[in-house]
Amino acid sequence: MNWSKASIKYILKAYFGGCFGCLGALSATAALTLVFALTLGPQVLGVLRGIQLPSILIPSGPGEVPPSSGPSPVIGEDCYKTIDAWVSKSDLGPPATTFSGTDGVFPVVKNPTDCGPVNAKLLDQNDKTIMERTYSVKGGGRNGYGDYNPSKNLPPGSYKMQFWYGENLLKTIQLTIQ
Repeated sequence: MNWSKASIKYILKAYFGGCFGCLGALSATAALTLVFALTLGPQVLGVLRGIQLPSILIPSGPGEVPPSSGPSPVIGEDCYKTIDAWVSKSDLGPPATTFSGTDGVFPVVKNPTDCGPVNAKLLDQNDKTIMERTYSVKGGGRNGYGDYNPSKNLPPGSYKMQFWYGENLLKTIQLTIQ
């Protein structure tokens, strides 16, 4: 009997000591949710499902679909036809094709609608990829890809900037580094 009393006492100490830790907090939250659900009815579960917390999952009832994070963007098949792309000496700046070795090389993409990912590749004279980045095109504004010459040490020569939308080559721009 003494052994079981000591065990129960130890378990209670561990539980209440853990109330301030992860396991105790999780079990206390589960207990409170259960008490609210039993006392206030199914309306509370609907309210709790509406709360967007990534770490707490509240199961849906049978036949219910969990809430989504919003509608997915609709991307037209011909979206690539309206994309405009160029290279600039500054972030989101005007088009340029001749650069010095210490200039920044900034790809820019513009489109009136959201189109999904567009890939920008900087290629050397042997068509070897020097730098490549892919970003989703946000509609209505200019989309910058950052500096493709961050060390300011591109050697003089001919380069190409290619813009790809999926398998579609949108544009190839010849660049000269002097």
